Amino acid sequence: MILQNGRLHTYPWHHKRDYFQLSVGRDVVTLQARGHIGVIPINEWLTLEVKPRVPLGNLSRLLEVSGVQAKSLADVVRSYDVAGEMYPSLAVVYASGLRSMIETITARGLYRDYQQREELTSFPHGRIDMNRTLAEAHARGMWHRAAISHFRRSADNALNRCLLHAIWRLYYYLDQVADTLSHAERRKAQRDLNYCRLQFQGVELDWNEAFLTDPLVTGGSPLPTLRAYYRPALDLALAIIGRQALAVEQRGSHVELPTLLINMSDVFEAYAREVLRRAAIKHDWPYRVLDGNKQPPVGAASTLFDRESDTKVNVTPDTVLRHRQTSDIQAILEVKYRPAKPKPERNDLNQAITYGVSYRADSVVVLQPRGTFVPPTNPQLLGRIGSMHVYRYVMDLGSQDLLATESSFAAAMHHLAGGT
Repeated sequence: MILQNGRLHTYPWHHKRDYFQLSVGRDVVTLQARGHIGVIPINEWLTLEVKPRVPLGNLSRLLEVSGVQAKSLADVVRSYDVAGEMYPSLAVVYASGLRSMIETITARGLYRDYQQREELTSFPHGRIDMNRTLAEAHARGMWHRAAISHFRRSADNALNRCLLHAIWRLYYYLDQVADTLSHAERRKAQRDLNYCRLQFQGVELDWNEAFLTDPLVTGGSPLPTLRAYYRPALDLALAIIGRQALAVEQRGSHVELPTLLINMSDVFEAYAREVLRRAAIKHDWPYRVLDGNKQPPVGAASTLFDRESDTKVNVTPDTVLRHRQTSDIQAILEVKYRPAKPKPERNDLNQAITYGVSYRADSVVVLQPRGTFVPPTNPQLLGRIGSMHVYRYVMDLGSQDLLATESSFAAAMHHLAGGT
């Protein structure tokens, strides 16, 4: 039920987000996703699970390269499987999730178990070991001491050692990837981890990871019923220790975290630009790979007309290849997260060509993910306008060898930009 008394009934935070488009017909209400994938709760009765519109060979790879941060809906929890290797933006999500789970543990009580302790003392309690008393105390002339053994409840056990170890592992990972995160992201993750660390005072930091042999930690044995609330935190801790990523695009049962929504349009755009940027550095291309959404000198945003009238029109192409020496624009890429069809969308062409004319670019490329349609050539020359060539490139994000796909894409763009 999405209409109630003739009015749209959704959670309030939908009013400021653009997760879906609603169309109301005579007999049907249609919801259309707007580029985000994940589980999207609409109201208390309706939840959408939006899957990628194109096959993805490795979403973790796209997220790692793009650096795009997933949006977290804190009030909605879902289960994930783990797949691939942890990437920087996911560390922020892990830190937040770990804090939430450890807050629950702190509120409901740390797990403590009875551990046997042995000591020499002048105030014996527990069981007196006469043999040890004679061998270790009386033999040294310490007639006032006795060797005893007793059991004490302690929080220094495998479960809490596992959580503390995961906290420190995440600390070190955040230090390693600090340059790829914003200052606000780093600070928030550090605050979350600082809180977590302080909850385990008195617990030993086990760098040898002996706790991984404990069946309660690994799930080989069930936790005590009254301590079942430890399981989500332990599962997340094991994923952190193993540096594993989440399989965001599919249902799972391994790790519980707030639902993550990923704007695939942003991911695909940033991913393609970063693939080219890395290739330019690796192969020493004679031109820079710039983000047209940012202002110079770090970006390549500009204005449409050579001489602006009273109304200023900004142009923000997704990616611009600019020659280092001459500052000529070698190529412009417009990225559309829309599966390629035999005939490109007219609006996509209009936008790309407009940018190309404004920038005096030699080549313009409309980049799209592959769906069912396979172009006859890749890149596909769509036509020429004066000296400007207009292409379309279709990238197979479902490739079994995504690294090879990236290499082919970079080589093709290098060639179009005048490289050899």
